[in-house]
Amino acid sequence: MCKIMVLSNRTNEVHNKMNGGTKIMTNYQIIEKAKVALVMSGKIEAEDEIHTFQGWKERGFKVRKGEHAITRFSIWKYTSKVVATKDDGTEISKDSCFLKDSCWFSTKQVEAIA
Repeated sequence: MCKIMVLSNRTNEVHNKMNGGTKIMTNYQIIEKAKVALVMSGKIEAEDEIHTFQGWKERGFKVRKGEHAITRFSIWKYTSKVVATKDDGTEISKDSCFLKDSCWFSTKQVEAIA
């Protein structure tokens, strides 16, 4: 069974007010929406996980040679850049985020790293 996060109307209202009325999906919401679409299209089973190449690597898996991404979509990438340093050595940083296109692989396309 596929787990889908459902937000209440009140939660959406608060989220929209915090973002100036703009509806912004979190990475979790973006990934779950894409996963539901993949299950509906028959590309993956409901219990399959999807991760990026780097995500599988961090979990101790590698994408099999010759495998192509099952889908491609953008998620939020967060960055922090040091813009100045105070006299006491404290760094002042500027945080930002942008949408980054990513390739996604399913459980059936990976194997454990030996």
